Amino acid sequence: MLGHMLGQLFLLYVFPIPLAVLLALLFLEERLAEKYFVPLAAVLLFAIFGVSLEIFATTTVFGAIALGIAYYAAGSDARGQGVRRILRPLGASYGLAMAAAAPYLYYLFAFGFPHGSIASPKRFSCDLLNFLVPAPTNLLGANALMERVSSSFTLLPGPAECDAYIALPLAAIAFSYLRSRWDTRTGRMLGLFLGITLLCAIGPRLHFAGHMLFGMPWALFDHLPLLRSALPGRFMLFAFLALALSAALWTAEDARSRAVRIAGAAAVVVFMIPNPDARFWSKPAHTPAFFSSGLYRKYLAKDETVVILPYGQSGNSMLWQAESGMYFRMAEGHTGTTVIDDFQRWPIVNAFQFRRAIPDPQEQLKAFLAAHDVSTIIVADPRDRTEWGPVLSTLGTRPVEVDGVLLYRIAPTELAPYKNTHALDWQIAFNRARFEQLLVAAERYLTSGRNLASLTPFRAETLGFLPANWSLGQGVYDRNGLWLGPWRDGNVSVGVVGSYSAVKPIIDAYAPLALGVYFPYPQRLVGPPKGNLFMRKLVMVFDRRGLARAARMAVRARTRARAASAIGPPAHP
Repeated sequence: MLGHMLGQLFLLYVFPIPLAVLLALLFLEERLAEKYFVPLAAVLLFAIFGVSLEIFATTTVFGAIALGIAYYAAGSDARGQGVRRILRPLGASYGLAMAAAAPYLYYLFAFGFPHGSIASPKRFSCDLLNFLVPAPTNLLGANALMERVSSSFTLLPGPAECDAYIALPLAAIAFSYLRSRWDTRTGRMLGLFLGITLLCAIGPRLHFAGHMLFGMPWALFDHLPLLRSALPGRFMLFAFLALALSAALWTAEDARSRAVRIAGAAAVVVFMIPNPDARFWSKPAHTPAFFSSGLYRKYLAKDETVVILPYGQSGNSMLWQAESGMYFRMAEGHTGTTVIDDFQRWPIVNAFQFRRAIPDPQEQLKAFLAAHDVSTIIVADPRDRTEWGPVLSTLGTRPVEVDGVLLYRIAPTELAPYKNTHALDWQIAFNRARFEQLLVAAERYLTSGRNLASLTPFRAETLGFLPANWSLGQGVYDRNGLWLGPWRDGNVSVGVVGSYSAVKPIIDAYAPLALGVYFPYPQRLVGPPKGNLFMRKLVMVFDRRGLARAARMAVRARTRARAASAIGPPAHP
């Protein structure tokens, strides 16, 4: 809960889950009639569904695990009676909940949904050390020593998903209760459920101090609908439910003195105190006077479409739009962990999101603005003035400074030549330009006598073989979708990320010179590819002779492309 106060606030609304457990217990103890259980459980299930599809799916999975354990723990005499008795009303509750969710389900399946994993479960799994070492969300983790350790827990920055810390007193209390009650149905059920949940929370690969090691059982669920997008670190929600039940039962027992129980409960509280530094939990949300004073009404028409820099999730444009009462529209926004497909197809969007340079940015920008009927660009950050000023200066308009922002009013005639172009045209041009630049960079790097084993996009950029501000990361494959590095037997691998239709011209042009083509990587391309082909890795492998020929071909292609761009935007095939 503390971690998700830093983001994904909807994940704080998990109270229906323990209430659902309470309902089930009341029904099994015959303290709640079926006619009340079914609608009440349906309301809770629908509430969970409304909070998060991920939480709904994982609640269903771990609920099924709990029922399975309950069946096992019941013993031979009463085996299955309670479980069988609750299955029918529980199924009816699910039916009612899904009936209530029918409009949502219709739009989900009728108009499409993301395929594949939205975020990698491997990157959001519990590190073994995190079970012992808290993140800075906790008072005990808010010191330099602990922060150095906890910073390695996740491959992504920030502590929001570091969910595994179990306070030592809580672990001791749960262990004491489960060991003393292992011969009871309740003790066995809680112990087994806790163990299975912790194992699943480790994820598909074991993590230790930030190092990804061997595979774990959750890897078996990586290919199931919904669950393949579930983040294992969030399974700790169910582990803490079991820990809380164990601690409550331990505290309620009369077998130990009142003083011991109070001391144990107090120790749990002390070890779980949140970070008291207000600066950790908040940061100023600066709103330029252009928005806060209402001056935007003088310069923008109602429902006019604008682009605001910083773009999307890298800035506060959605906050400013909300504060304006949704007065203007935006060709941007942050609606999830990834940019929606229709916008991700435009290379300039990724350039704005990650502040990366791209080939032909002026043309890419104009095409995007024309496609989305953007008439004004608002620059609210001095950093963007410096980075994007040269590109924005090609829009044929002089910026106007108004109360802390720069306004670029774009004449329709400036964008008219780009009205009939399509995102695919610009994807093809973008991917081909990057791939051909990587080919030339690899050839220049090796011709200069440098070590192939050290070749990466970042290394090539550092040496001046790639344009500045292209690389994002230091591996052979970087987060800007560039692939450049050694391959087996002294060969060279070159690649980019793109949809199949956008990289097919690259494959057609350079595959005859390559030893192998992989798309979507790591699958070798031997025919028309199948499956989800949106924004996947293309990797081509060359020997030294093939690379030299491909680089010469790339130089000629780039010369022709520059000559063509001087004439006008590309025509749609």
